[in-house]
Amino acid sequence: APAGGGPVGPPAGADGPGGLGGGGAAPAPQMVFTVHDDERFGLPAPMAAGARIFAQGDALMSQTGNDVARKLVDAPRLKPWAVSPDGTKIAYATADTDAANSGWTIRTIDARTGANVDSDVRWVRQSAIAWTADSKGFFYSGGNAPPPGATGGGGGGGLVFYHLLGQQRADDRRVLWSDRGGMVHYAETSEDGRWVVINGSVGGNGKSEIN
Repeated sequence: APAGGGPVGPPAGADGPGGLGGGGAAPAPQMVFTVHDDERFGLPAPMAAGARIFAQGDALMSQTGNDVARKLVDAPRLKPWAVSPDGTKIAYATADTDAANSGWTIRTIDARTGANVDSDVRWVRQSAIAWTADSKGFFYSGGNAPPPGATGGGGGGGLVFYHLLGQQRADDRRVLWSDRGGMVHYAETSEDGRWVVINGSVGGNGKSEIN
């Protein structure tokens, strides 16, 4: 999961900046809305467009310095999300329904404005989001796009695709396929940008493989 602790903010009805109360009351402590690095993982909160990016409930937030955090986008049923290497874009996944076996949709937004910058990537299942080093696209897991007019998507997370921004989901290139029942794959890219590492596992049996 992305690093970055939860935000701290003033309770409803609290005094404003400076904490000045009325009637001679002692000043209320000032609470700064901020994001802290997550010491459990030893990693800083991801940065994009000069700001820290973090999830708060079902929303992605942006915060510069000690400024009040602002909402980039509402993301009901938020799943994994990832900032592009150049810090200009954020790809995030949301579940399509509340069902445990629901498909996911990945959307890509401008890290500064929160505006959509790409078409939706649908028929995603149990996926990571792995950007390429040039920030032009990402790898994800899911099923084949169904024929035009059909509903639903094919399979689970046994397939891994590469999505180039600006390209339609049906045209995404399949980079790994498995016919092993129940196999789920998660892709990640190497730090030097040369390799994509794909971890495959079968749910519940504790076994995995690296491709």
